[in-house]
Amino acid sequence: MTSDHIKLFTDMKKICFSLIFSFLVFFGPFCVISKAQEEKTVIKGKVIDLVCYLDHGAEGEKHLKCAKTCIESGLPVGLKGEDGKLYIIVGEHKPINKELVSKAQQLITVKGKVVSKEGFNLIENAEIVQ
Repeated sequence: MTSDHIKLFTDMKKICFSLIFSFLVFFGPFCVISKAQEEKTVIKGKVIDLVCYLDHGAEGEKHLKCAKTCIESGLPVGLKGEDGKLYIIVGEHKPINKELVSKAQQLITVKGKVVSKEGFNLIENAEIVQ
């Protein structure tokens, strides 16, 4: 390789790097925003205390006081979805119990990333819509 070839090759690398960098700077934020928006799902259902519900089917007005106590104490909280699925609900890398204790046994709508694995359904980064 001659010095002219090496210089040409070096110049081409610089141009390619500049084009790729410019593309990422300009279009990168749009790609991240659209991906984050795609991951959000809206689900409507009843807020339940998962421990009592799974253990002995407890729900409804008779169980309201106990459900509030369990949710407030930090036990797992879930959503019995109108789609027939049972979901564990968590906030953004933290429990969402404080926000849901007053909504025990009520129908609410939440928005978040829904994932399912090995029979479990999870709504993560959940936000209460209603």
